Amino acid sequence: MQTALFLAFALQKSSAPEPRIPSTGMVEIPAGRTWVGTKVDVAKKRIAETPDNAQLLGAETPRFRMDVEGFLVGPCEVTNEMYRVFIEDTGSVPPVTWARIPDTVKQDIIAEAKKESPGFVLTPTALGNWWTENWQNEDLALEWGMPGEIALTPVTFVSHEDALEYCRWSGLRLPTEFEWVRAARGDSESDFPFGMEFDSSLVAHNATSPRYLSYKILPANSFPGNASAYGCVDMAGNVWEWTDSGFDALPKFKGFRVKTTAGTTEDIFPLFDG
Repeated sequence: MQTALFLAFALQKSSAPEPRIPSTGMVEIPAGRTWVGTKVDVAKKRIAETPDNAQLLGAETPRFRMDVEGFLVGPCEVTNEMYRVFIEDTGSVPPVTWARIPDTVKQDIIAEAKKESPGFVLTPTALGNWWTENWQNEDLALEWGMPGEIALTPVTFVSHEDALEYCRWSGLRLPTEFEWVRAARGDSESDFPFGMEFDSSLVAHNATSPRYLSYKILPANSFPGNASAYGCVDMAGNVWEWTDSGFDALPKFKGFRVKTTAGTTEDIFPLFDG
């Protein structure tokens, strides 16, 4: 999965005011009991194979069932084109992926940061943080604009507060973690929206088949075959997705230990922080 950010949104079925984004374009998810999380033995197997993600995989345990009320949800990620309307209407900070930052400015950023941290590397995240703080700096006279070639890809480098502002502007809200899982899994116990087995031909992922599409953020709904039972797409792969839930332990979570295929041992105690 690409390490990027995106916002989904949900509207509770109620007498709320008509949202800026019409609910006719959203998917109705019926109320029901949904499986949340991962079985401990399954998580252990995955951790053994990919220990770099040990704490995140461990945080998904144990699996349990819960009732989720009905709601409406967007059928796909919010795209750059959709987000552009919000930026132009509100004057909010545009994503760093829209920025035109000269190489000379990037070199100045690196030089300044290395004064305090000699090992500093200008990663995309570091550049995004710098952009958020400096995009309106009149002395730098920075320019930005949404590149047309990414209009249909999910908007990325959006903070949680940005996501909440977008939702307030649109008259919608972020889904909870459990609503998101309901939209992806429905009534089934499947590990993926499209079934029990991972299929690299159905997701935008670092293992995507064909290989020339791997390690890329692709336009929303590039793989219609990965839709959930309710028709929501890209709920596996492409980009990370914001919800309105904190990073909290699932009910009855207990720490555990895993021996990896590399012969190391991983103690699974995620830093839950809400």
